[in-house]
Amino acid sequence: MNLDFMFVYKNKSSLLLLSKKRNPVFFLFCLLIGIPILFINPAHSEINDTFTVRNISVDVTANSSFVAKDLAIKEGMRAAFQKLLKRLTIEVDYEKLPDMEDDEIENFLIGFEIEEEKLSNVRYIGLLTFRFKDSSIRNLLTTNDLNFSESSAKPFLVIPVYKISGVFYLWEKDNPWKIAWDNFSKKSGLAKFVSSEGGFLDFSEIGPVQALSGDEDRILSIAKKYQTDQAIVAFASVKHDSLRGNVSLEVKIAHYSTGYAEDLSATLSFDLDQGENMDSLFSRAAKASAEKIINDWKYVNLIRNTGKENTLSVAVDVDSLDDWISILTKIKTISLVRKLEINSLNSNKIKFTIDYVGNASQLQLAFSQNYLDLSKEQEVWFLKKAKK
Repeated sequence: MNLDFMFVYKNKSSLLLLSKKRNPVFFLFCLLIGIPILFINPAHSEINDTFTVRNISVDVTANSSFVAKDLAIKEGMRAAFQKLLKRLTIEVDYEKLPDMEDDEIENFLIGFEIEEEKLSNVRYIGLLTFRFKDSSIRNLLTTNDLNFSESSAKPFLVIPVYKISGVFYLWEKDNPWKIAWDNFSKKSGLAKFVSSEGGFLDFSEIGPVQALSGDEDRILSIAKKYQTDQAIVAFASVKHDSLRGNVSLEVKIAHYSTGYAEDLSATLSFDLDQGENMDSLFSRAAKASAEKIINDWKYVNLIRNTGKENTLSVAVDVDSLDDWISILTKIKTISLVRKLEINSLNSNKIKFTIDYVGNASQLQLAFSQNYLDLSKEQEVWFLKKAKK
């Protein structure tokens, strides 16, 4: 088991750092004799995937390819920086995002990678990835009085039902609404949208009638097939307004999830622009619908700028050291958790303290997205693995 988190043993005269993978026996010994052990969440190390921005396209022409490349990297850095800030904040706050010069942005940058590039004598075309310092970005947002969210959601399985002229489409290959979601399904900020295959098992599992009637058992059953426990039924129908002489696409999003989750259902409408074809309208509607879901998710999980961390004492039953390490591995991906200190081990029960940002409900939601059930029973918080 390859784990990169660090345990810290403290006493009055020394500070010892050790990695679990180097010395698990010592770690277990510390637990058994009651030595407090501090777990620093590596989600807050400088390299954090939430603060990595990929697929930044650049195309710059200058006097030479060297100048063009330098200008392209700076242009890409600016674009990635703005994309990251928008990823973490909600849409109503976009106008308050700081406008910074290149040399200022560089202070927040860990580095960049060139995924693809093409050069001519005067032109540079590239696909770049930029990695930013998580703690510095958090400080920037806090300083500018901006609330933000960095909790990732479990994948959303998209069930795209389309109605036209009284006919319903779902898994058919010529369903333009499904094609639009298939093209969009990718990592997008703090959420990932999974496109269904539309194979025989999907046909047999659920049809458009069951999806639109809210057959939760069937909806969550097919979600489980795609290794998640939440889904959205995206119902799109074409509307013709004879009075206004326009065509629109009405979209109704119904959100289904097991466990602790917020309802992200919504209703949206998109007019067909002059000169726009229907394929473009479907693509635009799918993208906007996904962005609406992501924005609502961020709003639920906003970290308010109170300037302080909260503390929670938690107990968990474990069967073995590997069982506990498995739980820690999940916790280390939860960005709300800043620090975890193990207090005691007694009869296969571990008690520990969490320092976190946000509120308890947000922490519960973040844990549930990592298949961990955090619940309160008679003023005591308990943690256990949730079933997938």
